[in-house]
Amino acid sequence: MKKIVDLSKWQNKVNYNELGKECSLAILRVQDGSVVKDSMYGIHAKGCESMCIPYGVYAFARFTSTEDAKVEAKDFYARANVYGKPLFYVIDVEMKTMGNMRAGAEAYLQQLRLLGAEKIGIYIAHHEYEDFNIKTSSADFIWLPRYHQNGRDLIAPKYKCDLHQYTDRGKIAGITGSVDLNRLTGTKSLQWFLGEDQSYRVTANHLNIREQPSMSGKIVGTLSKSGKVIVLSVDENGWAETKYKSKKAYVFRSYLD
Repeated sequence: MKKIVDLSKWQNKVNYNELGKECSLAILRVQDGSVVKDSMYGIHAKGCESMCIPYGVYAFARFTSTEDAKVEAKDFYARANVYGKPLFYVIDVEMKTMGNMRAGAEAYLQQLRLLGAEKIGIYIAHHEYEDFNIKTSSADFIWLPRYHQNGRDLIAPKYKCDLHQYTDRGKIAGITGSVDLNRLTGTKSLQWFLGEDQSYRVTANHLNIREQPSMSGKIVGTLSKSGKVIVLSVDENGWAETKYKSKKAYVFRSYLD
């Protein structure tokens, strides 16, 4: 697999043709709070579009209240969609800017949902993960940073995540200097991030759709034999995540082909 890189104003000289040879996914910064727009976002977005480099977007959060978080979300969504439609949106929560960071992040995320964002991630500073106590289950994926002090060796996050930012000293074609690089660590594939979800058919006569990935999870629907299912990811216990009535739902992977 090629590299997953995140870009911001600090990468101000990029050869997108060369970048495309090594990059499978770019994550572009749109803003730093509502006040500061990332000066390179438009250039990065156009460059990725021109070279068919898939990209998602992120915004550094500086909300000071739940209402402020909603304003930031609106600004983020509007600015992110000027040059094309990103694959996903990420709320970057690294600084404690209000007393209840959990409430602020949740307000931000739910506002993005209301605006039409279908795939939302949350990036949390590793050293603040427990203190912020963010409701990660509201997000579609978790992105965590954790680097080894020597900048070379890999050190895994202490907490479960789908994307691990493992170095800020990475190298990639098309960019002079160091960049942040990331790796997949959860059950979600690169295809999931790219929106190329896998389609399967039901092999059982009737397959229960559950609210949680467990046999004790509430049954919210059923699928008939040969019915089509879009699988977003599969966990270590064999539960396949899908969507049912626009909400997360789960079916057992063994009954899909």
